[in-house]
Amino acid sequence: MKVDMKRRLPLPALCLITDLDLCDGNPTELTRRVDLAIRGGVDVVQLRQKNIRGGKLLDLATKLQDTISDKALFLVNERIDVAMACGADGVQLGSGSLPIRLARPLLGHGSLIGASVHDCATACQAEADGTDFLLAGTIFPSDSHRGITPSGPNLISQMASVVQTPILGIGGINATNAPAVAANRTGAAQKSGLSAFAGIIISLEINFKPSAISCRIPSTFPQ
Repeated sequence: MKVDMKRRLPLPALCLITDLDLCDGNPTELTRRVDLAIRGGVDVVQLRQKNIRGGKLLDLATKLQDTISDKALFLVNERIDVAMACGADGVQLGSGSLPIRLARPLLGHGSLIGASVHDCATACQAEADGTDFLLAGTIFPSDSHRGITPSGPNLISQMASVVQTPILGIGGINATNAPAVAANRTGAAQKSGLSAFAGIIISLEINFKPSAISCRIPSTFPQ
């Protein structure tokens, strides 16, 4: 992986989840927009492209890794092999992915492992399995998860009451509702809150600035 020692998640953080389709399938354009997003305040980038075969996914991951460098954390969704090959900081694992207990020996303790969770039970299990952070949602209605009833920002506070692991909220989060997600972090978890936003890529085309979200989050997280 990129470093021997595990890089820390920024507290709080703004995470961009990629969508190549929003860039008309053009990797160069995706890379350009990711760079703009980082310049605007994004500090975690997750490559999530489930419809691309391994070789092309590695090519894309390598391009993104070169662009991101040490300016942000770089994670790959599910594909441990691609994450290791491109030198990413870690992976995001879903409910159908390789279990954390098997992924950790492959990745080593210097890599970040995130777990997608939807309720307190799965959050507790992921924490027990050794995840470094939780990706919780869907918080608000989202185009990428149509037909799924959103859990609302209260899911964050519910999870925060039973786990100590950093929680990254996902699903329909924007500059208007991001503070509501952050405000639901309480207790010990307040020190490690994260927030995610998956629509930055397309929003850049209408002069959206990621800092519009990031500047509204820190005030709700006491240091």
